[in-house]
Amino acid sequence: MINKVNGNGISRAVFDYINEHQGVLVSTVVRDLVDCGYKRTSISSLVSQMVANGLVERTVDGYLWPLVKEYRSLWSVKRKSKRKPAKKVPVLVYEKELTVAEIPVRTTAKQVMESMSVKEAHALYVELRSMFGEK
Repeated sequence: MINKVNGNGISRAVFDYINEHQGVLVSTVVRDLVDCGYKRTSISSLVSQMVANGLVERTVDGYLWPLVKEYRSLWSVKRKSKRKPAKKVPVLVYEKELTVAEIPVRTTAKQVMESMSVKEAHALYVELRSMFGEK
């Protein structure tokens, strides 16, 4: 039985239990340590962290086996970052300083149509149809 008052905390209690009962099911670890007064979510979270950090191995069937002889703090284990690096946003670089009139402005389809003649609009229509595969 795990002594909750040993002052080492829940992490050590979870590891010690797995070490003493090698090949134990995750559900058994959770059930027995909940009976000792620990929180169910904390226990299952710590088991997952120990598996991720290489202190404990979980088989396909859910059995737990210690991979190290003695407990090591989860903080002392080097963690692998699962975050992907942030995408760099491209920055527009202009060779010369632009005036307000030269700065590119986004236009809407309505603005484009209003600025064209019928002949230019028809040429644009033909170009867009060929671009999108319609003939």
